[in-house]
Amino acid sequence: MNNETIAITGKASSQTTEQAWAGVVTLDAPSTVTLPVGPEEIAAFSQSGMDLVVTLQNGEQIVLADFFVQVDGMRSELVLEDANGVLWLGQYQTPWQEFAFAEVNEEAMAAGGGGIPPWVFP
Repeated sequence: MNNETIAITGKASSQTTEQAWAGVVTLDAPSTVTLPVGPEEIAAFSQSGMDLVVTLQNGEQIVLADFFVQVDGMRSELVLEDANGVLWLGQYQTPWQEFAFAEVNEEAMAAGGGGIPPWVFP
């Protein structure tokens, strides 16, 4: 993806960093990873060891290395942001088999939550 960045928010630190869209992004700790693509742009998700492999409809792939590593009960989360700025939280069970995406919005969070944790919003 041209000039796109991936936002990575550490769950323990709440610090957000941005990385260039690249073939492999290594997570140092459980994080919320926000990809600049909507669910409709995803062709497939797969697990390779402890890594999450995201394949786009155009064939491009990105590997989120160590996505499935848990530390002190914390795990990484995936958020997609579509072209309209809508955020989609990828919900999943452990062990991972697939994501179920649910639309989330920052206004609901600011107004009292609706059970949406603050780390969803980088």
